[in-house]
Amino acid sequence: MTEEMQEEKINEKQFDFFLLSALCIAIIVIFGLLLFYSALQQKPETFSQVYLDQKTAISSISPNAEFPVSFFIENFEGKTAEYSYRIIAENQIKKQGTISLQDKEKKEITENISFSLSHPDKQKVLIEIRKAGKTEPYTLWFWVMAE
Repeated sequence: MTEEMQEEKINEKQFDFFLLSALCIAIIVIFGLLLFYSALQQKPETFSQVYLDQKTAISSISPNAEFPVSFFIENFEGKTAEYSYRIIAENQIKKQGTISLQDKEKKEITENISFSLSHPDKQKVLIEIRKAGKTEPYTLWFWVMAE
């Protein structure tokens, strides 16, 4: 083999190595760009929180008494959300209303409701909270017993 042929073979190997290196770098760059694009496209989780106030967890009330039902709604939807609520007891709607909350806003809702319970009756109190655009309501419930 002549010196010229050996040099040509070395140049070919260097060129092949250069092409392989360039291809690997291009794949790494494209993969990195895809990961970056994917991270930009992910939207944060959105949700609402609803829960009872501790003072609502009353175990007993006086017959024919009124007592406050308190619950909280917190909006983590990423935008203003409209909620409607109903407080149901004794198979009837006792109170209902609507409230609009800004993103990351929390509000306490307190409604006084009355019962016609006599001892030893007990009654389930159901709170339904609906968010506009959501088909299923959030539900909270507890029992009230007459003293």
